[in-house]
Amino acid sequence: MRTARAGLTGLRPTDKVAKALLLETKMTGNPDFPSPSPTLVELKAGRETLEAAIVEAAGGDRTNIFLRNLAEAELDKLIVRLAMDVSQTANGDAAKILSTGFELRKEGDPIGPLPGPSDLRARTGLLPGTVDLRWKPEYGAYYYQVELSITDPNEGGSWTLVGMTSKASFAGTGLAPATHVWYRVNCLGAGGYVSPYSDPAKGFAAPKQ
Repeated sequence: MRTARAGLTGLRPTDKVAKALLLETKMTGNPDFPSPSPTLVELKAGRETLEAAIVEAAGGDRTNIFLRNLAEAELDKLIVRLAMDVSQTANGDAAKILSTGFELRKEGDPIGPLPGPSDLRARTGLLPGTVDLRWKPEYGAYYYQVELSITDPNEGGSWTLVGMTSKASFAGTGLAPATHVWYRVNCLGAGGYVSPYSDPAKGFAAPKQ
């Protein structure tokens, strides 16, 4: 069955803004998708939030860069959710999927529920305030959701979504240099399956040079 491809891999924040605008334009008034989830109002709000955050982060302020990354992660999440909703509503109709502005995902074997990602490792990055993440790829995973905690999760730390990627790696940026952070990852698969989270991994953000 043909499904929608979110197509976020390799896109810059500005590219994702443009993609969201394309989806809004193509899906506004589209009779085959009268009640998308998330709504186009939610998608527009996420796009405008990222647009504003990009402008604020242009000066290089670490806090503003972190906020831009959060806004980018939220827009990623909205686009992925919308791709899944379009896939379910279109029920395999390629023409309907293409009418939304999404591309078609390559066909493959059906995948059921997915386990949580394993072997998550967080290593100090090369630039100040960065951590590089890697984990074992999970067959059948379309996207991975990356969450961050700046306090030990064993002591009541709370988690924040900071990115989505189709690769088994992620660059954590905008962190306070020379601080410990924790990450966890889960994955999204065909049919809307969402896996459990990986075990948390502790990382150390690169100090100032």
